[in-house]
Amino acid sequence: MNNPPSNVRNKKSSVQSSRVSSADRKDQLIHATIALMRRHGVQRLNIRAIAEEANAPLATVHYCFEGKDDLLSHAVEHWLRRMVDVPGLGGSDGAPFGLAQTVERIAEAYWAAFVDDPLHVLCQIELVLWAARQLPSDTLANTIYQRYERALGDVFAKALSHAGETSTWEPTDLARTFIALIDGASLQL
Repeated sequence: MNNPPSNVRNKKSSVQSSRVSSADRKDQLIHATIALMRRHGVQRLNIRAIAEEANAPLATVHYCFEGKDDLLSHAVEHWLRRMVDVPGLGGSDGAPFGLAQTVERIAEAYWAAFVDDPLHVLCQIELVLWAARQLPSDTLANTIYQRYERALGDVFAKALSHAGETSTWEPTDLARTFIALIDGASLQL
């Protein structure tokens, strides 16, 4: 029997022999989902391809997540944490600056991430559009922007509180406007 070249990975044996914690496996599956969306778009995404990309058994995907929508929801959470966990802001736990500096730093970090990896941002937008088109009554489609607005609104509220500032805008309204501006700018590039 001929052996495969040493540089060819035997997926079946590596899947069966590797032991990965549940938390690490979930993280691998989320990153595999994002990588596939970046390469092929949301429409061509399926559980089998995600398992293959993560080098995980198909059953593991079903063990870790209720299905594709649940996995996509976790991808949204990953992006959300990335948006609000800007270095120097204290992430979702607090903002050591006033509102103007916080908005500026988040915008700069978002824009730097976009310039560095535009497919990552466009993937998020595609996911929102796909969810709204495919699953109009689904919780993923209905909550993506609500979750972004709430998380970013919390960061803005903490910035106001930290600096003893007030605003004529509610923090969630400011967050909604900020997200709309960033999404619009992202689509123009």
